[in-house]
Amino acid sequence: MKFRSKCLLIIFASLILFWPRSIQAQENFVPISLSQLKINAILGNNGRLKVQENFVFSNRFVADFAWAINAKNISNLQIYRSDTKISKDQYKIRKVDNQILIYDLASPNLGDTWRIEYEQAAEFMPTENQYQLRFQPIKNPGINIDSLEVFLVFPQNVKANQVYLSHYAIHGVGKSGARVKNGAMYYYAKNLSPYSSFTCQVKFNKNLIKMATMVKIMTEIRLAGLDFWLAATIFLPSVIILSLLAMILIRRRSGGPEISDRVSDRPPNQMSPLLVGVLFRQKIGPAEIASQILDLANRGYLVISEKGDGYNIGEKKSFNDAQPFDRALSEELLKGHFKESLAGIEEQPEKVLFSEAVFKIYAKAYDQIAKLGYFVQGPRTILYRYQIFGILLFFLSALAVFISPAFVNPPYIVLVFTGSAIAALFIIALSSKMPMRTKKGRRALSDWLAFRRYLIRYPKQTTAAEAQREEFINYLPYAVVLGCEKEWANHFSRIPFNLPEWYLSYHEIGTLPKFTQRLYPMIEIITQTLMALKEPLI
Repeated sequence: MKFRSKCLLIIFASLILFWPRSIQAQENFVPISLSQLKINAILGNNGRLKVQENFVFSNRFVADFAWAINAKNISNLQIYRSDTKISKDQYKIRKVDNQILIYDLASPNLGDTWRIEYEQAAEFMPTENQYQLRFQPIKNPGINIDSLEVFLVFPQNVKANQVYLSHYAIHGVGKSGARVKNGAMYYYAKNLSPYSSFTCQVKFNKNLIKMATMVKIMTEIRLAGLDFWLAATIFLPSVIILSLLAMILIRRRSGGPEISDRVSDRPPNQMSPLLVGVLFRQKIGPAEIASQILDLANRGYLVISEKGDGYNIGEKKSFNDAQPFDRALSEELLKGHFKESLAGIEEQPEKVLFSEAVFKIYAKAYDQIAKLGYFVQGPRTILYRYQIFGILLFFLSALAVFISPAFVNPPYIVLVFTGSAIAALFIIALSSKMPMRTKKGRRALSDWLAFRRYLIRYPKQTTAAEAQREEFINYLPYAVVLGCEKEWANHFSRIPFNLPEWYLSYHEIGTLPKFTQRLYPMIEIITQTLMALKEPLI
């Protein structure tokens, strides 16, 4: 009984195994060969190859089949079957092992011709005097190829003595070779196995073909697999920085002062030196703070006394009628109308990172200059905008530098984020250059520059020494903010000098050089201390 059951089971299995199958079932296997594969690769001046693959299958088919393109990235893919274009919804694409796989293509009929067209980046390698172009159309094709022909075409016809051809045919390739044919590079091979690899190479002088400048740059900086990322690292920040510089140049041309050699022997108006500095430099810095302290002393608000152990700054008269930024400056200098030594001011940065009074100085000064209509927008508004954008870009780039290696392998994109972080630092540094003056602002700046020329070229005076001393003291704040205090002081170095009434010293100071030697360092120290207390974004 058991023997009979085993015999029946064997007979049943044999019937299934050897029963004639339907034609449709016979067609359900992978094609074993291509009778012919012709590839045309045309190099454009943009450094890209326009590739056309033409092939015909042998007489064995499948219900559907796949085709692999040996390229990391392609564009403008088009597929033709017997000169009829196949729509994109009739196939699928995915990337597998740095190749583009086209699959779910309908089963071909006997005698069908196929044409696949696409573009890919050409792979150049630079040498000292030559370029080497490498094109690998075949790598593990998965099927047998009876005959392979590759035409590599340059933008202009080439001669045999202009190029050096070589090729690599490995892992099961029959007869192969390469030569120049009809002005193009011609490569051929016979009997390629499913695991074969065929690579075309050509070396040529750099002046043989004309390539776009960007292609040349990317070719020259190519470093084994880093070409795209290194180019992006250099290119993207460069575009950002050059765009900023172009904007600054355009704004300076449109917002710069009128070109003139005019000289004016008096200030155009009674505008505070601090605001003159904003008009002049488009931002508040040490010179603006220093000039305003001198101006407050000149106008009788402050008194500065020098002692053996430092300086005292005191209030000489009430600040009730002063500008808002002057009152804010007095709050920080005097700390509630009590005389405070310079040592006490210097200790403040160790106690606090930011002073509200110093913030008011900047904020109110920027608001005041904006009301005068000298800028298209308030300098502080533009400064905030670019600095905040630069800071956000920097921190996001820095964050991406640490995070991206966990998601991208190899982590070359880190280079791009590093470049964007560098660009962000340039944005922050150049933000103060961005404000644009109005026509009214340009005229006002021209007037102040005419006065600056007077301070620098100060003519020989025939007036009394006392009048000259008074003129020196009155215009000293403007000389400081306009960056010509040394030239201004040199004009008066030989006249007898008496200290201004707002400066008290226990040392004998009988000449102007001695006065400036003691005054300028003191003002610089106070200014640096106040700058350290300001809000970082201002």
